[in-house]
Amino acid sequence: MHNRWIMLGLIAGSCAPKLGRQVSVTEVVEKSLPGVVLLINFRRDGKIGYGSGVIVSEDGRVLTNLHVVAGADSLGAMLYKPSRVSYTPMDGGLARYLFENKKDVLAARLVRADAPTDLALVQLEGKLGS
Repeated sequence: MHNRWIMLGLIAGSCAPKLGRQVSVTEVVEKSLPGVVLLINFRRDGKIGYGSGVIVSEDGRVLTNLHVVAGADSLGAMLYKPSRVSYTPMDGGLARYLFENKKDVLAARLVRADAPTDLALVQLEGKLGS
C-alpha cells in the first residue's frame, strides 16, 4: 500500500506543473489506470496466480514484480477497460472475471527477471490498441 501512495505522489507531482494546478488523487487514478495491466500466471499445476504491472513502453513492455510471474507455465495479460464488471469472491471473483473476459486476455512472455530486486519485465503479445 505504501508503494502505491508513493507512485500516486510521483505521478501527481509530475502532472501538476503541466496542468498549472493541484491535482487530485481521483484525477491521478483516472489518468493512471490505462497504464495498469492485470497479469495472469497460469501454472502447470492448474492454479492461477495474478498481480499487476505497469506499461513502460509503447510496444507493450510491462514492469511487474518477479513473484507475480514466477513459476508460470504461461502468462496472460488484460489491459484496463473501465466498462468491465468486477466481482467479489462471493460472486465468483477472479475465476468468473477471467471466464467472462477471456477474449480480452493477451498472451505475454517473461523478457527479463531480477531476483534480488523482485522485478520482472514482461512483453505483451498481440494487438495492444483498444
